Amino acid sequence: KKQHGNVIGYNDIGIQIWGDYNRIKGNYIGVTEDGQAISNNTGIHLTGFSNGPTNVTAYYNQVGYQPEASIDPQAENANTIAHNNNEGILAQEVVGSVNLPLYNSIRGNHIYDNGGSGIDLYGTPGSDANDTIDGDIGANFLLNYPDIVRVDYNASFDAIGIEYSISSSPAIVNYPLTVDAYLADDPASGEGKTYIGSSTYTTQNSIQLLAIDASSITWSPTDVIVLTTTDGDGNTSEFSLASAEIGGPGHTVSAFNESARPALKTSNPFTLSAPYPNPFRHQSTFTITTDEEGPIRIALFDILGREVRALFEGNLQKGSPASFSIESQNLPNGTYWIRAETSHRSLVRSVILSR
Repeated sequence: KKQHGNVIGYNDIGIQIWGDYNRIKGNYIGVTEDGQAISNNTGIHLTGFSNGPTNVTAYYNQVGYQPEASIDPQAENANTIAHNNNEGILAQEVVGSVNLPLYNSIRGNHIYDNGGSGIDLYGTPGSDANDTIDGDIGANFLLNYPDIVRVDYNASFDAIGIEYSISSSPAIVNYPLTVDAYLADDPASGEGKTYIGSSTYTTQNSIQLLAIDASSITWSPTDVIVLTTTDGDGNTSEFSLASAEIGGPGHTVSAFNESARPALKTSNPFTLSAPYPNPFRHQSTFTITTDEEGPIRIALFDILGREVRALFEGNLQKGSPASFSIESQNLPNGTYWIRAETSHRSLVRSVILSR
């Protein structure tokens, strides 16, 4: 018997999660069961905050399927998250909080036709660029999504082959990784509308093939594919950049590149670069660029969120990158967070001291 979930529409936020271990399954968020738009501004918002001595997190929540679980497209675990004005799912810290939403699994859902990103871990439109080893601190640790290398249709086996790689380092990210594949709603927005298959990824930067039985899904040669990564701790990435069109029998195409989504790329008025070197022994350097007027504060926090060193407080020249250094003197080995904060926005990067 079909189990009907909640139908949630016409809200500022369809579902807001501040707590831990919540399970969101089988709901229609921004859309009715028959596909009619009942838009929320944001479909699901995962967040955390600090209020004096009270720390509220959004850890170990499950939107759809749990990590490493087999996904059954016919089951009722999947949520349909569509037609919301902004993001389908936004996982984002509140300014002034170090309680990032972490370990949140987002798998097997039908996400499409939202005004912003389908899954957004950062607060900016589109898929945020991956870094080399994935050493970020942020919502779901800003986990790297898979980089699609090639997609082709094999007529002999009636199969769609997806070759991909992942740059996340096993020293930072908990392997093995689970990769989920979706037919996207369109190449520009690149939201995962229809789940089509999964694979397990074990070796950093290796190219792996995910083969999909084309006879088991409804697809078109003009469809494109997006992927997500979920690590062993349950963190799920944003959707990858979309592949090129799958094409017809015997037709082989290569992947889109970083410019595949020009309509969604916007300038970021506030950027914090990855520190280098990272890990570091004596000194690590990073840059900040802002196109905003007003004060900015930069501080270093330990892994528990306690401030250990103020790095800067004042005004920066608009539009010009400013360089800052972290000295290892009087700091024990470990992971630290660099936090740069304006009056209404904050950015966080991780840095590891290892002598």
